[in-house]
Amino acid sequence: MHTKSFGVVGFPVAHSKSAIIHRASFEAQGLDYTYDLCEVEPGQFNSFVASLDSSWGGLSVTMPHKVDALKFSTDVDLIATNSQAVNTVLFIRNELGQIAGASGYNTDVYGMVQSIRDGGMTSARHGAIIGSGATASSAIVGMADLGVEHVSVIARNVDKAEDLRTVAESVGLTFSAHSSEEMGHINPVDVAICALPGTVELSLKDLPREPGAVLMDVAYDPWPSARGVEWDAAGGFTVSGLRMLVHQAVLQDRIFRYGDPAQPFPDEDRVVDAMFHAVGLER
Repeated sequence: MHTKSFGVVGFPVAHSKSAIIHRASFEAQGLDYTYDLCEVEPGQFNSFVASLDSSWGGLSVTMPHKVDALKFSTDVDLIATNSQAVNTVLFIRNELGQIAGASGYNTDVYGMVQSIRDGGMTSARHGAIIGSGATASSAIVGMADLGVEHVSVIARNVDKAEDLRTVAESVGLTFSAHSSEEMGHINPVDVAICALPGTVELSLKDLPREPGAVLMDVAYDPWPSARGVEWDAAGGFTVSGLRMLVHQAVLQDRIFRYGDPAQPFPDEDRVVDAMFHAVGLER
């Protein structure tokens, strides 16, 4: 079997646990695949892809490249289309072996939904998303999968949050945008997804919530996050973004191996267990 190369592209990316998770998956499957951390500055996604040799099969994509990956992809799945963000590309090569395009996917939505379900929530009516970037757009699609009817987006820049209205409408949600100063005035939420980097300090103590509401904080280093500690102390339940990272990596590795996020691995339970154990988590 020929060695295939994969990696995660982002900026910054040195903190990422992706390599640990994917390498554990490849080892458990007996695949001769490699996986690297690829730090690529904003605006350099296309030139980075052009520099890759023939061994490269695809990429995981994190901030700030998810929109560039969407534009680069010549074939985009429905979830990526709805969320307007691509976090996985599988390269398409021409007869000369050159990269001629890519199939683009969004596995973040699956990762969020599965993580929230790990927290014991199967459905909700009102969800809040804190943040307004590409991860927030995926969170909106995830909210729809959970049965949410209305999503409130909370951001420092309300105009940027308002840009997500079309994403919400595309998946049948009603929508409202609020500044962080206004969060105390929205209706209580059943579920919240914080899509802010861990370096951004924003308290959620004023966010109204139903008893036992679940918070998924995409930031996982350090963990527990200050927001998570605060949420749990108020009677809620917090899920780490590290759990989301593993769940979404399962679909990425199906794509890398089969070109199909719906095609499970042989002995998938054992493989997924290895991925969770690699970062100190239990399923």
